[in-house]
Amino acid sequence: MAMTALWTGRWLPTCFALLAMLQSPPLSAQAPEKDAGLRCETYCSRDTIRTVKARIFWVGAQMPLGPSEFRSVSAPVSEIVEATVYKKGFDQNLYASLDARPETRPGAEFRAAAPQKPALAGLDLKVTEFRQPKLTTEQRRALEQRDALSRLAPEAVAAQETSVEVEGLEPGLKYQWRVRFKAPNGEQLTGIATCIAPTCAADLKE
Repeated sequence: MAMTALWTGRWLPTCFALLAMLQSPPLSAQAPEKDAGLRCETYCSRDTIRTVKARIFWVGAQMPLGPSEFRSVSAPVSEIVEATVYKKGFDQNLYASLDARPETRPGAEFRAAAPQKPALAGLDLKVTEFRQPKLTTEQRRALEQRDALSRLAPEAVAAQETSVEVEGLEPGLKYQWRVRFKAPNGEQLTGIATCIAPTCAADLKE
């Protein structure tokens, strides 16, 4: 009995740990939380009280670090920013989107993926700034000729990032963002970037 108790106490936890390792998928098979280059940040407006803003960054579809399927596409590739605050919002069409075009200007509004009555809470979003990189032929060639490691250097990624700043976020809500690339030969979704809208000083109640 003593030997059985000793064996159970010493080896049984180890057996359970090994079994858990065998049942877990390899790291390479697990989906990443978000794509390299897709990120978001939230902050309070410096100009308008009780206004939360977010800026979403992603690498353009036809940039050297963009999706390989679209780098050589001659036709324009649509880049659609999608946002939700719901747990399965993307799966249930509970999200709003913006077609981020070169002509996008401040005031452009996100639109619901499907008509909603009432409107989706927390997704009354408007653009306040839109930035899109413009690379010369020489800059593009230099980025393409970098080795795999230096291609991912912060300055290389930043040079290829498109970004959109939006306002209208609700304090305390967790926002999920993704980008949909659409071209004549198909479409592709990025992973999801998540950030929480802060409560600004003017929103606090005494």
